[in-house]
Amino acid sequence: MRGFVREAHAKPRTSRSATLAPMAFEVRSGEGLVVLDLEADEYSCAYEPERLIPAYRAIASIDDASDRPLAGNEWIQPCSRPEAQVSLRDIKRFAQALIQSSLRFRRRSVQELADIAQRLRVEPCAHGPDIRDVADRFQALWLWLPWRPKCLLGSFFLLHFMARYGFRADWIFGVQLFPFRAHCWIATENELLNEVPHAIEDYHIIWVSAPAPQ
Repeated sequence: MRGFVREAHAKPRTSRSATLAPMAFEVRSGEGLVVLDLEADEYSCAYEPERLIPAYRAIASIDDASDRPLAGNEWIQPCSRPEAQVSLRDIKRFAQALIQSSLRFRRRSVQELADIAQRLRVEPCAHGPDIRDVADRFQALWLWLPWRPKCLLGSFFLLHFMARYGFRADWIFGVQLFPFRAHCWIATENELLNEVPHAIEDYHIIWVSAPAPQ
């Protein structure tokens, strides 16, 4: 699933200025600004080389996580690991997560998907694999899919799969301009779970959806 990029919900509109709504977030990319409006479920772009915005810090959808630092560009390169050992239980959980996430995904906005992901019921797993092992098993099973979902559904799917092993993670949204591209991925602290650093180095983080406290 690495490297897949989601197209904008609507074609980016250009304007002289971008006014932020309560549920909108902005980030600078080169000589322009990108705005993510969660209420309208769309991105918009503006060419504004003179306008400055504050340095980015993690923006989560809940107050309890809004002051948590984000690693930014200091992502950890996933270590070389033995090939993931996949069991019948993993296959069952993968199928269940695929069905559940696909049904919930249809006709929902990014904000609605993030709300669902934040409140996923996490199944207790005291002596199970660690979070990196779970991500590796997901990647191994992902290769057997007959199609390749884009990053939005793929990340939503991974969050459902991880919840079945007792794990939660941040859902990170990034953008770039000239040309406009939008992408999202899953990480915990500064460890990437479904991406590699070089694939996202040109993206500027615009929003982070963090899991709600349990």
